[in-house]
Amino acid sequence: MNKMKSIVMFLLVILAGMALAPAEAKDINRIRAPKKFDYSTQRTVPVNIQAALPGPGPAAVSLLAYYPDAPRLLQTGLTDAAGLYTGDLTVPAAVRTIIVSVRYEGHVKESKVAAKKRISKRIRF
Repeated sequence: MNKMKSIVMFLLVILAGMALAPAEAKDINRIRAPKKFDYSTQRTVPVNIQAALPGPGPAAVSLLAYYPDAPRLLQTGLTDAAGLYTGDLTVPAAVRTIIVSVRYEGHVKESKVAAKKRISKRIRF
């Protein structure tokens, strides 16, 4: 009797697996994406950070990708003596917010900015 139960259970598992199996594989050549679909996994945007420093520069600049669990560092650099930081930043396509962090003589100022076609921010100390 136990042997019969085992065989029935085995057959039920097989049949259940067949029911959950995909109906049929699709031909990859028949898959169509919209004409304007962007396959890029990252984009490069110009950055313009103006730090209004209380004294002569430079100040340290960090640009971080905002993720709810923890920010991820994308780029660091220094402003010029006037507090200006410019350049290009490579941003992962999924990132919508950048954290701009400026450090000057032990003080830190941070601000969130939208990761759009251009990142521009004025930071006051």
